[in-house]
Amino acid sequence: MSGDVKKDLRAEARNFSATLANASLLKRKDPQSKSLLEKAQQIIDALLADCSKPMPATPPPRPPRGGTGMGQLWVKLDELKRENDDLKRQRTRSSEEKVGSPKSPKSPKFHAPVPGQFEAVSAELQRVKLENEALRVHIEKLQLTIKEHQTVNSNLRDDCKRSKAALEAAQKSAMKAREETKKMESNLQAVKTENDSLKQKLSQNHPTPPPRPSTTKPSSANAASKPSPANPTQKPTPAHATSKPTPSNASKPSPEITTPKQSPATSSPKPRMRTDNRLTENISEKCRPSNIAVAYTTLESQEWMDAKESLEELEEDEHQITQFLCGILMSSYEVSTLVLQSVERVIGYILTNPTSAVTIMPEVQVCPLPAEVADVIGQRLRMTFDKVNAADISELAKQHFSTSNSISSTWSSHHAVQKYIHQCALVTWQMAIQKPPMKLHTADARFDSSRHNLWWSCDQSRAKTIDYFIWPVLYDYEGGNLMVKGCVHAT
Repeated sequence: MSGDVKKDLRAEARNFSATLANASLLKRKDPQSKSLLEKAQQIIDALLADCSKPMPATPPPRPPRGGTGMGQLWVKLDELKRENDDLKRQRTRSSEEKVGSPKSPKSPKFHAPVPGQFEAVSAELQRVKLENEALRVHIEKLQLTIKEHQTVNSNLRDDCKRSKAALEAAQKSAMKAREETKKMESNLQAVKTENDSLKQKLSQNHPTPPPRPSTTKPSSANAASKPSPANPTQKPTPAHATSKPTPSNASKPSPEITTPKQSPATSSPKPRMRTDNRLTENISEKCRPSNIAVAYTTLESQEWMDAKESLEELEEDEHQITQFLCGILMSSYEVSTLVLQSVERVIGYILTNPTSAVTIMPEVQVCPLPAEVADVIGQRLRMTFDKVNAADISELAKQHFSTSNSISSTWSSHHAVQKYIHQCALVTWQMAIQKPPMKLHTADARFDSSRHNLWWSCDQSRAKTIDYFIWPVLYDYEGGNLMVKGCVHAT
């Protein structure tokens, strides 16, 4: 019976030692509990080793009873069990507090997690990482959306500026059209009035023939005499039975009939084609100053703006970009004027020397072109303005401008800049073939709000001296009326 009890005690001691080993593994983060469990395990293992030794023939002397008896060991084990239970309860409470508030500063630091807590923590960490990644992707999408909105906003602002410029040009054109219509109506009314008065004068100066014409010849003195201008409306007296009519009545009809032919300098009511657009504008022509002014404004609001935006992607210096575009426009204007002068010079030389038409000499002398021929040439060029080879004018303008600008060849190859140069050639050619030619002006030194628009980055209150032109001023001719304001950078 005692042997069975010893076997049961040994089995229970081994089980208890294994339990202590497991508890020691779970309590590896608590030094005090770990040391106590390891010490208890060592004691139990030592006792088991002693019990497993073979019993000697003579029992050893019984050691004196002290504080290391088996009963005290069981008491110690009970205390360790209670302490272990307390630690388990404390660990359970701490895990519950962690689940309730993961960032609580009162959570115990040295308690080991329960089995499965590492998997929960890793799953939670993975979930947080996924949420963080999703938030990062969402933030990137929002940033892209913001950039797109900013781009759309800038495009809308540019469209608004272009619309304002086009509206301003349209309003100016409408006002000019109204003024021109009023002037034409007043001129038409004046012409009608003058025509009526001339008809009355002609009816008075051509009386009905007398019933019996006189056969006597007027004297030489009467034939040479002129009618008195003081009495131009005097009616001839009817013929009587007298032998001779009065000299005044006999000599009056002949000079009155020839008077309109002898005085061509007087104002004539007959409509005629005027060669000077400062007097009237021929609305039957498409190539006329008012239409050119609208095309010039459209050039600034569309092609110029597109070329500027495309060059800003290559260069951040706004001053250099605006000077380049303004220089291209002025070069195109100068080349168009030179082409027209060359046409007139060659034609004038051929008219002066007809035999040179067979072989044009390389060096053509400057010969004055008759005004009538120049007028006919100008009308013909204005009728066929849209058939001019603008590509040649564009190439000449680029060559003319590249002599004074080193970056012209680099920027001129850009698609938007090429389109801008081509449109400049078309518009400036129409300016050059007017009679007199329209004028682009960039020589002002002082800012004048009546002729200049200020660049957006300048201060209106301090703008006095012009630094450089961004867009030239357009006049209907040199020294004439303002058609389109220029844009300047002033300080």
